[in-house]
Amino acid sequence: MEFLRKREASSRTCLMVALMILGLSIQGMFVTAKVKSSRYQSGKSNGAGKGKAERPHIVFIMADDLGFNDVGWHARGGSLIRTPYLENLAYNGVRLENYYVQPKCSPTRTSLMTGRYVTKMGMPHINFSPADGLCIPFDQKILPEKLRDLGYATHAVGKWHLGFAKKACLPTNRGFDSFLGILTGTANHYTHRRRSKMVKGFDGNAFYENDTSTSDYAGKFSGHVYAERARDIIMGHDKSQPLFLYAAFEMVHSPMTVPASYRNRYDIKNPKRRILAGQIGLLNEAVRNITVALKRRGLYKNSVIIFTSDNGGTLFQHSSNYPLRGQKASLWEGGIRSVGFVHSPMFPPSNRGMVNRQLMHVTDWLPTLVEGVAGGNLSDLPIALDGFNLWNSIKKNRKSPRKLLLHNLDPTATRGKWDDNDEATWGRREDLPFNPRIQAAIRMGEWKLLTGTQDLPYIGLPVESDEGPLPLDERDWDRAIRLYRVGSDPGERKNVAADNKEKVLKMLRKLRHFQESSPEPIKREVFDIKKTSYFVNDSWVPYLY
Repeated sequence: MEFLRKREASSRTCLMVALMILGLSIQGMFVTAKVKSSRYQSGKSNGAGKGKAERPHIVFIMADDLGFNDVGWHARGGSLIRTPYLENLAYNGVRLENYYVQPKCSPTRTSLMTGRYVTKMGMPHINFSPADGLCIPFDQKILPEKLRDLGYATHAVGKWHLGFAKKACLPTNRGFDSFLGILTGTANHYTHRRRSKMVKGFDGNAFYENDTSTSDYAGKFSGHVYAERARDIIMGHDKSQPLFLYAAFEMVHSPMTVPASYRNRYDIKNPKRRILAGQIGLLNEAVRNITVALKRRGLYKNSVIIFTSDNGGTLFQHSSNYPLRGQKASLWEGGIRSVGFVHSPMFPPSNRGMVNRQLMHVTDWLPTLVEGVAGGNLSDLPIALDGFNLWNSIKKNRKSPRKLLLHNLDPTATRGKWDDNDEATWGRREDLPFNPRIQAAIRMGEWKLLTGTQDLPYIGLPVESDEGPLPLDERDWDRAIRLYRVGSDPGERKNVAADNKEKVLKMLRKLRHFQESSPEPIKREVFDIKKTSYFVNDSWVPYLY
């Protein structure tokens, strides 16, 4: 990944200058939004396990729709976006440069919480909506439940998007001691309301505190509310108990809005790109505030801080995933390859600043955090996980046990074309190990195979770039079978499937294995609005019992 290495020296040199320019010095470190902070419960866990002070505190920060190229340590192609405090943590931690998530919001969050591929749960096509009657499965304990069993205080702030059809689906019934944020996949950043596609004119409140809807935070920008709540949780935390804080910011998800003081920091002519840059600047500030709170409370030295996005950026909102192809909702690298780092004072000095290029997936976080960081045991789970404990790979730079990764396999999407040219190359479609019209992607070592139809194939430079448009310089990008050597071709520009038929057939057989060992995809069900109470007291509410 030479294109990433070239950024490092210049980014380090510019970091302190950028801090001064953006006014992000250590003075005035906390945002000024006023939020009520007395309602969350910080302190002893409800779990059966007893807290142990020696267990590290875990702070997991998730951005929403953040582009691969929209952080300072990647910014290329003329990008003007800088993230100085995130860069400081990344350059003094371990940067994850071969790290993957799912192409959309809910699938990534589901895999994070369960340690399993969504395909193996019958949910490769599910991005939870308010009316589909679904939520994260109940057949196992999820990440906060496992950590609470180990004595952790568990708190969630921000976007849930893991379903709320039943009260049992709510965060405080899935292992979190407290929750403040939206239950839905999106909401207005100021009003925290989500429009209904089923009832014309209904714009319901999606904001909850624990298990109750609240309008107390209406008018306050979501990023400020979440940063303040995270700070208050940390400052009120009992030091004798380990802390798990899950901060899932809505930034930079639509709607495209941010306080003027943030967007005006950037001399970017395109208004959408300037708003996006402002949201990223606010996110950078929020992460700084969380980190400073850890230091002030005396928790930082025994903390592990993880930063990631849930998927790639959206090109029509002028995010940039350059030099990767594609965007959110696709299985191109731009949709699933995420920014990510782990920062911890507990890392050996020799490993701070390291770039980890070993294969990693969002399913790996559950075993990595529960077994690797917290020293727990997952033998009681009734279902085998797809994730690996990669803590030694991250902390000690040891070889990763992960060699294979199923990006996704969605039998409900069979739109891939197959014509005479494909048959001339591969023979009869029915004779192949796996139907190549099905949308799927799998990674083995440095090789990535895609089948079926994918979303936009473009490689998007930042709109402020003066480098000009990039040609679509790759042959057969729209064929049903596409093979890329992504280690040396991160932009997926050269389809080498026809030159590596044995490799393709081996990977098709792997896809067949995953399909045969996975349940049928769950059928979506939209409940009759006349018979179902989605809305009570002007708010979205659980509606199944």
